[in-house]
Amino acid sequence: MSREGKPADVAGYFPFHEFFALDLRSLALFRVCLAVMVLLDWVDRLPDLAIHYSDDGLAPRAIITGLVPVSVHMLSGSVWWQAFLAAVALGFGLMLLVGWRTPLAAFMSFFLLISVHARNPSLLQGGDQLLRAVLLWGVFLPLGACWSVDSCGEGRQAKEKSVLSFASFVLVGQLFIIYLFAAAWKWLPEWRDQGTAVLLAMQVDAFSTRLGKLMRESHALCYWLTQSSVWLETLGTALLLLPFHVGLQRLVAIFLFVTFHAGLALSLELRLF
Repeated sequence: MSREGKPADVAGYFPFHEFFALDLRSLALFRVCLAVMVLLDWVDRLPDLAIHYSDDGLAPRAIITGLVPVSVHMLSGSVWWQAFLAAVALGFGLMLLVGWRTPLAAFMSFFLLISVHARNPSLLQGGDQLLRAVLLWGVFLPLGACWSVDSCGEGRQAKEKSVLSFASFVLVGQLFIIYLFAAAWKWLPEWRDQGTAVLLAMQVDAFSTRLGKLMRESHALCYWLTQSSVWLETLGTALLLLPFHVGLQRLVAIFLFVTFHAGLALSLELRLF
């Protein structure tokens, strides 16, 4: 209750719209980045179509057992069929990039991605799961409402500057799931007590880049990076749900996590992840 005896304004403490509404320009940038990831993922698969996805390779269809997968890639074990589907996927990826028939492009990109994943599940890693998840929610978001072919022309521009929907709520929630679970798994002494996790990761030559090999020479730097990674993943997403200067806090959170992932990309060979 307020001093005047009136109920306190809940929206002042939990501005739901500001927390979970997404700016259409941000969604446009998200669409472009998402499309680039989809295109890079398929381009990366092209040299291995025969060895990983044909019946003459390491994973013929006969060894894929269990539940029948939802996969058009299972319809044929020929290399030409896999190449055809890859070409179709690249086409839909380009449609998503420029924002032409965006919902269809997002859905087909999602469908073909789960299809190729089901064809050879042994190749999957965390980056594949995340790409599928954000593509799914992208189907239900107005990714083509701004900076796209779909928004070109008179009367086709969106009237609102942002969108608040179940999909926008879940997409923001996806960030919490990713980082809070990532932090929750980091309970080994190398992370919490000894602070040597980053140093140990950099010592794996198969993953460490030239910058990573240079960084591992400084144990103090690796200790600081280990501790800051844990704290950022644990508390960083809280910046998205503090009712003070929501826009500024969101900008700070984005900067911190973009810097965090840029550091990972520069120091470790993580590919799609």
